[in-house]
Amino acid sequence: MLFTTIVTVVLSALPLLTTALPTPADASTTALAASAHNIYLVTCVPRKSSDDTNPTPAANFTAVAYFRKPINPNDTDSSTPQPNKAALVSQPPEPWEGVKWKLKVWKEKLFTASIAGGAESLATGELAGTAKLEDEDYACFRDGVTAIRIKEDELKGKCVADYWCAGLDAGKDTGDES
Repeated sequence: MLFTTIVTVVLSALPLLTTALPTPADASTTALAASAHNIYLVTCVPRKSSDDTNPTPAANFTAVAYFRKPINPNDTDSSTPQPNKAALVSQPPEPWEGVKWKLKVWKEKLFTASIAGGAESLATGELAGTAKLEDEDYACFRDGVTAIRIKEDELKGKCVADYWCAGLDAGKDTGDES
């Protein structure tokens, strides 16, 4: 029943998200994400200010990167996008696929993600699963190309988005301004 409800919500929102789907890297792409809130499920290589090398794969990590506004893939700014908030999920990295992730993030907010097993082989932009941050639902799509830079107090790294999750509650105030 819950799965049916989630599928119904995701499918009913797809017409709203058609301009928000991640697209393959293409200079002519002009579509922006339609969702106000975006979450990227990322895999990162740590970066320390004194050492730009990756000493061991065990130091790599997975994280949740939250953006209040869409990333513009055609932005002429040469810097890699940096999220408004980021939270460590696993170090060393664990797969997103086939696992129901449930953890507390910023100020004890509950985050869950469920990416289908085998979703890593989907084409960019294909529906891969769902996520939820507190009471806001997200539809997650295969990405694999978007570069993101995380620079939090203890969490720093160069990341690639494995999945992009678009908020389905466009315009809803989720109290994320703190």
